[in-house]
Amino acid sequence: MGMSISVALLNQIDKYFVVGFFDMDVYGIYSSNNSIASGLFTMISVGIMRGVYPAVLRGWRDGGRAEAKPLLDAGVRLYLLIAVPAVCGLAAVSLPMSRVLFDVTKGYDAGAPVIAYTALAMLFMGLAEYANKAYELEQSTVHVLQNSAAAAVIKVASSVILLKTVGFTGGAMGSVVAFAAYFIITAVRVRRRFLFHVPMARLTRIIGCALLCGASAYACTLLPVGNLVRLVCAVAVGGLVYAVTIVVSGEARPEFDAIRQKVFKR
Repeated sequence: MGMSISVALLNQIDKYFVVGFFDMDVYGIYSSNNSIASGLFTMISVGIMRGVYPAVLRGWRDGGRAEAKPLLDAGVRLYLLIAVPAVCGLAAVSLPMSRVLFDVTKGYDAGAPVIAYTALAMLFMGLAEYANKAYELEQSTVHVLQNSAAAAVIKVASSVILLKTVGFTGGAMGSVVAFAAYFIITAVRVRRRFLFHVPMARLTRIIGCALLCGASAYACTLLPVGNLVRLVCAVAVGGLVYAVTIVVSGEARPEFDAIRQKVFKR
């Protein structure tokens, strides 16, 4: 519910700002590109949360914080394992994707950076949702309201400033600022209870592999071929590079161990 409401409010606030500073035609360009990243990340976040949160709740009921926190840590790692390369990949292919999906003659590709900014904003929003789990488990959700209210104020201020200075893509940049602030505020305040932890070595491997994924995908977008072929090649090569590097780095070892155990049991 928090994810759905946040996305809806994000889109509505941006609508008023972009239309107010520009016009409905510009908002059409903005919202079309915005919907690509927001739709994908809503699916990722909700899908992972549905698998993680019931296990965390059972752990909390059976053993309290000691049982729930390792499950929450594992859930955040899984989220990062999927969401970080999604951000890098979308940023890399944003321009050919916008040109393939929308009418180039109407200038929709001018909003391609919105895809990357929105993806990054949604990444932070998902992390904030995981950070809020301590409040939810301890039934202290008034703090979630306080933190989200602070983020809303930051969203309004940053969007107004950025829309005036960088153009209509400033709305999406304002979302990055707001949701990054939301996550930071929540993480700082919730530490007195408990906060998820991802070891720096794991985080470094995930980010490094995701950056290689994005770099290889972006290289494919420079090929002297049509936009659709560029997009298909970028998705295929980026996905392959990420899969190979995440395996070689050893970060995918827990997943391989789980698969091997299931295969041997059968």
